[in-house]
Amino acid sequence: MVVCSLTGDVLLHNQPEFERALAAALSEKPAVLAVDLARVVLFTCAGLNVLLDVRLRAPAQGTALVLLQPSRTVRRLLELTDTETLFPVLAAVDARSWELRGSSPSGVPVADLVGISPPTGCAPAARPAIPPGRT
Repeated sequence: MVVCSLTGDVLLHNQPEFERALAAALSEKPAVLAVDLARVVLFTCAGLNVLLDVRLRAPAQGTALVLLQPSRTVRRLLELTDTETLFPVLAAVDARSWELRGSSPSGVPVADLVGISPPTGCAPAARPAIPPGRT
């Protein structure tokens, strides 16, 4: 599992950074790509478009995409755009429980589960996070 944790705002001007971080995480071909959105303050359609794109690309390489702890702002945008049912949403505790079961909710084996740290970036390989306060 690779976990990408985002902090701050996801807007049009930093959308390319978000895209690059998720593309780099996908290039590792993890069984699961978890996007931790707990610390996202502002989330616009630019961020949603990135998630929708990754949602289409991930299954082609056998990667399950899940959202971890989306903030209230993220959940609200998903509701308003009627896309909340397109993404599995989990609490961090649920993601850790995959280690015990050995598979993701989609049935993809999770042999490389590493947990929910570090708090920003992508793990296991360090990746840039969306910096807090970028406006």
